[in-house]
Amino acid sequence: KDPFSEIWGMISTVRREMGEAKVPRVMEHVKYLLDIVEVPKIVLFAHHKSVMNSLTEGLKNYGVVQVRGGVSSVAKNNAVQQFINNKDTRIFLGQLDAAGFGIDGLQNVCDHVVFAEPAWVPGTNEQAVDRCHRIGQHSNVIAQFLLVEGSLDERVLAAVFDKAHGIHQVLDEYHGEAP
Repeated sequence: KDPFSEIWGMISTVRREMGEAKVPRVMEHVKYLLDIVEVPKIVLFAHHKSVMNSLTEGLKNYGVVQVRGGVSSVAKNNAVQQFINNKDTRIFLGQLDAAGFGIDGLQNVCDHVVFAEPAWVPGTNEQAVDRCHRIGQHSNVIAQFLLVEGSLDERVLAAVFDKAHGIHQVLDEYHGEAP
């Protein structure tokens, strides 16, 4: 038996509770971007289903489609097409593990990515941003990570960014490019 299983369970619970506690501020930020800044469409990422449910309900007036685990490839494609083709569908809400990989076309209509709950693995966040930062994108992509100051999320994400920087530095050196 894994001696750390109880600790990992507690960390998972704290992470979910943090995501749920952030929902009101995430909705406030997304509404600000859509209403005040007038960003036409947003790709929004979360991790927990409870967080996604709350965001979908609270932002439903902005037209939300979502892709989460267990969704068929047909339903996933329908959500992507609705986001791309329907001007009233302004939010693509993706669960990181289900929508952060293998989806194309979002870059044609969106250049703004918001993480309500960022991943704790550098590659997962990069792949999620790459849903908008790909061939066909003609604008700079803005990625925002919404965190609570002093929280576990902030500490873990700081470590994730340090890891990502180290990985990129090693790869640049390997390919003969100076950092």
